[in-house]
Amino acid sequence: MSSEYSPIFTKLHEGCNLTTTTNFTGTIVQTNGVDNLQCNALSNNNAGCGITEWSRASYGPYFDSQGGGVFAMKWDANGIAVWSFYRAAIPQDITQGLPDPSNWGEPDAALAPNNCNISQYFTNHSIIFDITFCGDWAGNSYSTSGCPGTCTEILMDPSNFVNASWIINSLKVYKAATLSGSSSNSVPRCSVYLLPTLHIVAAVATTHILLSLL
Repeated sequence: MSSEYSPIFTKLHEGCNLTTTTNFTGTIVQTNGVDNLQCNALSNNNAGCGITEWSRASYGPYFDSQGGGVFAMKWDANGIAVWSFYRAAIPQDITQGLPDPSNWGEPDAALAPNNCNISQYFTNHSIIFDITFCGDWAGNSYSTSGCPGTCTEILMDPSNFVNASWIINSLKVYKAATLSGSSSNSVPRCSVYLLPTLHIVAAVATTHILLSLL
C-alpha cells in the first residue's frame, strides 16, 4: 500500500467549524457528498472536520525521493494554518530562522476564527510524534483505501514496513514577541506581533519533519 496524500483533521467536543470561504489549497473531507464542517467529535459519527492535502509535498514515496521537506503551522488568535514544502521550495525566511507565514502563500489547511474561538478551544497543547496503526481513524478508513485485505492483516506482515521510516532533522517552535528600540534621534523603531502566536516548523528528511523532514 502506498499513499501519496495526507489528511489533516481537527476533532473537538464542540464550538468549532470549518469555513468554506477560508482560502486553503486542500479539499474538505465529505461524508455522503456533504462537507464535514463540524469539528465536534460527538457529531456525525466522530467524523471531525478534515481537509485532504492533494500536494505530494506532504509525505509518501515522491516526497521521500525529493529529500523530504518542511511542515509548518501558524497558530494564533487569527486561526490555525498548516503548510508543507518540498526541500527545494522551503521559503528562505524559514531557512534563516525568521519564519514569516505572510510569505508562504495559501496554506494546505486552515481553521478560521469566525467559526471557532481559537483562544478558547486551543490552549496548553503538547507536541507529540506518534505512529498509530489501525486506530480510530486509520482502521475505519482502510476499507475504502483500495488496499488489499484488512488493516490488521497488513499490520501483521513485516514486508509492508520495509520502507516505513522517517527522520526528524529539527523541530523549532517560535513564539511572537514585541521588539522595540530607538535610534540616536529617539525615533522609536519596533516590530510588534500579537500574542499569543505560535509558529511550529518541522523539517523531515527522507522523510524529514518547523518540522524539518530533511
